[in-house]
Amino acid sequence: MKQMPANGSEYPPKDHKHIQRVYAEHSAWHSGDPATLRKTYADVPQDYRPRRYMFWTRKGATELQTERHQVHVPLAGDIAQTSADLLFSEPPKFMIPEMETEASAKNTQENLDALLAQCGFKNKLLEAGELCASMGGVFLRLVWDLDYMKYPNIQIVNPDKAFATFMYGHLVSVAYVTEYEQDGRQGFYRHIELHGMGKIEHALYYGTQNNFGERVALTAIPETAGLVEEIQLPFDTLASVYVPNQRPLRRLRGLDYGRSDFDGIEGIMDAIDEAYTSWLRDIRLGKSRIIVPTEYLERRGRGRGSAFDVDAEVFTALEIDPNTENKGIQPVQFEIRDQQHKTTILELIDRAVTGAGYSPQSFGLGIEGRAESGTALKLRERKSFITQAKKQRYWTQPLEDILEKLMILHNEIFSAGYEVFTPTVVWQDSVAPDPRESATVIETLHRAQSASLETKVRLLHPDFTEDEIEAEVEKIATNYNLADTGIEVIEELD
Repeated sequence: MKQMPANGSEYPPKDHKHIQRVYAEHSAWHSGDPATLRKTYADVPQDYRPRRYMFWTRKGATELQTERHQVHVPLAGDIAQTSADLLFSEPPKFMIPEMETEASAKNTQENLDALLAQCGFKNKLLEAGELCASMGGVFLRLVWDLDYMKYPNIQIVNPDKAFATFMYGHLVSVAYVTEYEQDGRQGFYRHIELHGMGKIEHALYYGTQNNFGERVALTAIPETAGLVEEIQLPFDTLASVYVPNQRPLRRLRGLDYGRSDFDGIEGIMDAIDEAYTSWLRDIRLGKSRIIVPTEYLERRGRGRGSAFDVDAEVFTALEIDPNTENKGIQPVQFEIRDQQHKTTILELIDRAVTGAGYSPQSFGLGIEGRAESGTALKLRERKSFITQAKKQRYWTQPLEDILEKLMILHNEIFSAGYEVFTPTVVWQDSVAPDPRESATVIETLHRAQSASLETKVRLLHPDFTEDEIEAEVEKIATNYNLADTGIEVIEELD
């Protein structure tokens, strides 16, 4: 959407209907709510369903009983959270490369670190990472309000509330839609925030569920009354970025939106829910029961029915023919096929997480009796780390872009007063290094005399800052007579 919609335009826009249907399906799986899954697939045409006869579309005379007993395994949420953990459990560092050569860059680094801490950006990255994995992408937009905020912020926007326009794979405009329902009325107020090159526009429409309706004044509702129709930005690009999860979007080839981790495994996740429900049905029907002749029941009185006391030590004598078919108490115990169900479900989960791009071991499968870390863990979970590396490449450029614009706004609108540099994203290893492996590497380098003391400190302490590395090198050089060991010492320490 490059411009505000005309009065009476269709909602959602016609060229976004297919991607909105994909968003609705994947959002239902991510929600983990059985009612949402039932409603979503009831509204999805059969041609769009991943399985012709889906577990979550079954209805009939026993619909209420079926719904009561349907079980949902929240595997989709686990997949999305695992993706976010792989990317951001150890949050990346945002470094100013010029810090070593320009004095003002150090001040910029300190201001950037403080600004991101105030924004809670590291926690927001976890949220954005999970949303990106489930929905195929996520939007990050810059927001500020001089009346209530002392610094600009970055907001995460769900892609099903954004209508984007791409040109040659690059985002050129995006319209964010916020709906406000009116009590006692059939219509919707829709606030549209249109991000274009170098500007942001605001508009308010009053329409129906399927139509934008008529454009009205921003003052029509209190939520938008304080907005102006157009804002000029201190840069000539967008105040938003789009982060694709992975590309291409196989289901809708040709579109520049990202691909969800759930894309292509919806049918498998549906089968997992069906298998798990069958397992619990076996447990429910397999409860031990006792069948007794009606003569064994004690009548409680008129209108109160009959009962059999299983704890009675002495039974009342009854006149029963021993040659009758029902000779006495008969216990009934149906088979519970637990092993068959477990094997089936584990196989389906294995296929699902592999199809999503992860190693089964990342989800606790096939790790019995293992306690590995470092290199061994990376070899066993190689598929997960390959997916992690691909996603990091998709995240790097948008993060650098939005953080540079965040600093520009901080200076131009909030008068922060520091020079702006383009930051660099430095990704951290989500697997803690094994100290024994690091020690072995350092010892090998020492014997080969192929690395300086500074390099070895960096290897052992990858999380150290430049000042901490320098202090550690100086401390080692001071405490030990390194000249006698053949270790190269940095000649000049600032």
